[in-house]
Amino acid sequence: MLDMAKVLSFALQEGRVAVHCHAGLGRTGVLIACYLVYSLRVRANDAIRLVRKKRPSSVQTSGQILCVQQFEHYLLPQTVVFSSKEPIHLTKNKRTSEFTLKQYLYRQRATLHGLDERAFKLLPMVVYNICERLLRLCGSHQSVGLDFRVRNKPFYKSFLAYRLKQGRPPDPDTPEDGPMEQACMLPMIEWRDPVEEDIERNLESVSRITGTANNGNISALKVYEGFVIDHSSLPEERQKYLKELRNDINQRREAISKINDEEDPAMLSGLLFAWLEGLKQPILDREDLSIIVGRTHNVEACILALQMEDIMLVEYLLRFVTRLRPLAAAKKVDIIKRLLSSLTHQCVMISGQCLPTHKDFPRLRDGTCTQVTNFMLRMIVEIQRDMLQNGKDDADVHEFYLGISVGRVTDVYGGCIAKENTVRFWFQRFLSGNFDLQNKSRGRPETQINNEELKAIVEADPSQTTSELAAGCGVSDKTVLIHLSQIGKIKKLERLLGYLTNRVKQTG
Repeated sequence: MLDMAKVLSFALQEGRVAVHCHAGLGRTGVLIACYLVYSLRVRANDAIRLVRKKRPSSVQTSGQILCVQQFEHYLLPQTVVFSSKEPIHLTKNKRTSEFTLKQYLYRQRATLHGLDERAFKLLPMVVYNICERLLRLCGSHQSVGLDFRVRNKPFYKSFLAYRLKQGRPPDPDTPEDGPMEQACMLPMIEWRDPVEEDIERNLESVSRITGTANNGNISALKVYEGFVIDHSSLPEERQKYLKELRNDINQRREAISKINDEEDPAMLSGLLFAWLEGLKQPILDREDLSIIVGRTHNVEACILALQMEDIMLVEYLLRFVTRLRPLAAAKKVDIIKRLLSSLTHQCVMISGQCLPTHKDFPRLRDGTCTQVTNFMLRMIVEIQRDMLQNGKDDADVHEFYLGISVGRVTDVYGGCIAKENTVRFWFQRFLSGNFDLQNKSRGRPETQINNEELKAIVEADPSQTTSELAAGCGVSDKTVLIHLSQIGKIKKLERLLGYLTNRVKQTG
């Protein structure tokens, strides 16, 4: 019944749909009632009453009524988006009003259909909608590194974590990189190691491979301010609006579109934090933090040791941070730390303020916060390196080869810096490992052969072959033949003769 309701909902997007059953058993009315429950999130009795109003004598038997009621009891708890420890309108059961990430993904698959169902198999759709809306607001939604639009091929299959997980299963016995005491000595932001320059370049200059020129409504700095703000200090009417927005999304299917209309970064970040912090269990629990702290220098080992749905969400959020541009590296680190707080359900010190406030969260230890933050920074570097691997068939490489998105680079840096063809040529050269920007002459090479000297050599010894002449002059055989034609010589019977002499012999 749920599959039929989803197909009916999908068909209605294209226009009116006729539903008819000639058997006269009342199945048409049951399907319409179940669709109303699915689409409008109404109770079974309300859906039946509406169907009877439009189609008298529909849904009359006890079996038909029971079918619609059972459909309601199964579906409505699956549609809850924002977890709550208190029973809410769609479900009176406390156990179904709060959920973990894994449970939410299972429920999400039960309600989505078509491309959405495939695209969000391992990612929560509400997180995707919020993050992509924030990127659109600041004009950073077009990513050259990866196409994040919902298409036939889910974008998450190009994620580093997904491909590592598909390659081999996580090994819980992977040896740690070093003693715990040495790992905890790593300072927070001032840490210096061989990959620090890569991190700074990928965080601050990420515009070279992601995004376009800023043509959004706000700057990326406003998005940053929306992340590090204390949402409990917002005006009372804004907090009330945020709560009403969460409840509306929980109760009405079409209310999710309000995210795409919201223009306040503080409200969008508040929705994101409310969803992450409202989960029954944190994305990164104590066991996950222990794994990361013990293997912080080995990104691949950490990825393989974490659960698929957890690391996939972490990677998407990190990719979201790298796509925010232009934004300084220090501010991106603050956003990562604020996300870390919501992922772990623990408070983190950000710019002298412990966030989030007014939450019953313990404070994350400074050493643990340092190690996890550094792991995320290293993971960003690995993601950026993976995006630029030679032979990778992602959208950036494909579009650069075709010359479709080369114009984005010249839009950012100006067409006077380099022409589009030059940028495309540079990109292909970078993929092959050559980082020299100096262009070499591609015209006809200058020759060192003097025609008079060549004529004297030929007349002195007409039996020389073209290869011998080329070796003696230090040029190619083709170059020798070109100059021989210029001085009127032709190869005939192992001798170099003039055109005129050869023609006389042919006519004689």
